Amino acid sequence: MAVAACEGVLLARSSNGSHCRRTGRRRRGELSAPTCRKNGSIRSRLHTRSQKRVCQSLQTCSNDCRIASGPSTLLEKALMQTRIESIVRSLGSNADKAHILAQCCSELSRIAGKDESCRETFFSLAGIEAVLAAMSEHVYEGDVQLAGCSVLEQLLTNSVDKTLSFVSSGGVRTVVNTMAAHRASWTIQVSCCRILYTTAACNLECAIQLVDAGAVHAVIEAMSAHTMVLVVQDVGCSVLQKVITPTSVVNECLRCGFACVVLRAMQDHSASSSIQKVGCKLLSIMVSCSASLKAEIIANRGVETVVKTMLLHPENGYIQRFGCLIFLRLLVNGSVIRTITECGGIQALLGAMANHREEQRIQTVGCRLLKDLAEQVSASNDQCILSACVLAALRAMEKHPNLRKVQDASSNALKVLTSIDSRLVTGMCLGRCGRLGGSVTSRALDAIKLCDDPAKKKHARLSCRKRSRLKQLSGASRCRLSVDA
Repeated sequence: MAVAACEGVLLARSSNGSHCRRTGRRRRGELSAPTCRKNGSIRSRLHTRSQKRVCQSLQTCSNDCRIASGPSTLLEKALMQTRIESIVRSLGSNADKAHILAQCCSELSRIAGKDESCRETFFSLAGIEAVLAAMSEHVYEGDVQLAGCSVLEQLLTNSVDKTLSFVSSGGVRTVVNTMAAHRASWTIQVSCCRILYTTAACNLECAIQLVDAGAVHAVIEAMSAHTMVLVVQDVGCSVLQKVITPTSVVNECLRCGFACVVLRAMQDHSASSSIQKVGCKLLSIMVSCSASLKAEIIANRGVETVVKTMLLHPENGYIQRFGCLIFLRLLVNGSVIRTITECGGIQALLGAMANHREEQRIQTVGCRLLKDLAEQVSASNDQCILSACVLAALRAMEKHPNLRKVQDASSNALKVLTSIDSRLVTGMCLGRCGRLGGSVTSRALDAIKLCDDPAKKKHARLSCRKRSRLKQLSGASRCRLSVDA
């Protein structure tokens, strides 16, 4: 009805453009372009009055349509719902025709990406079950699988009820079969990994079902087949991060070569901070699981990879924290300690503690590592590194005076460093007593065993008070100078 009204208005407006009986030319109210008087060719511009009349006609037509059909959004929703219903029926009636199913899934993917109402309509019509049936029927048809995965990816994002329906309908097994059948297609692998990530992020039960369905093996195979594709490695590591726990998939990791795949992804894509962040977290979990995984990581140059990652991304606190944690959990024998020292692990550790002084976990783990690496620092005979280690421990005590874990770890580090060069540690401790304050200075002196001598203890306290008094006087003088200015 609205379309008919629109056509009627346009016809009524265009009827004024009839031919003149005397000259044979169109009059001024026509919609078509006028002809030239000399050669009869069509001119390139319409008259201004004709343009205005056309715009008025279109405006009147749109108003008539709005009055006849109501709000345009309601009409669009009704048409979209009808379209979705017809597509879902086509999925059921053309189950044996792969090209039609691929077209239907592509159209559904386009519609589902518009708004939430379209996704709810599709979900209410059992669309997930219809798409999974089409994918199960044509496992080796790449177009059907890619379009179906695109639809599922649109539907499951940020929706718990749709994800639970997907899992209960056997969708995880269908996606795993798709990954196994199309291992050479990295686009299908990426889409499937994104679906698995959304499913694993829903709750713990969904993550356990992913492991039982063989999703870990499928993701590892995808990462092994496409080592140089950044998006495959990124999404694959994200899926593994969601499903791996110290108790669930240790045997699966050992069987599939999990550590080798993660380390290869970190080595091939060292500039990607997202891959390095997830990779460091995965390695920190693996080194705490079993001795076999720990030995596998050491054998595949895991220490060198983590050191390089920490040096390339010094501003990322997430990477620095898990890198320090990996070092702490790998310190099981002298060979690992030597490897950390030789490949620049001490410099990476000192950089992490200097760049992230506010992060208490980095400071705690860093001081514990300083205590364990003190022997290698002593063997290097490098006074600069020793001074940097002492300064890092003192700065940790200064920054977090009320945190017991940081204070204990830094005190233990100072005790071990004092055994290497007591004069250096004592001089640096007394030199920073004004910055440390009274209570922190007492802890530092207790750590380096200076409180046994009453004279040294009194000297340190007087020096601390004198420095604080000088700070107050200098601050007052600066304020006085600024007022005078």
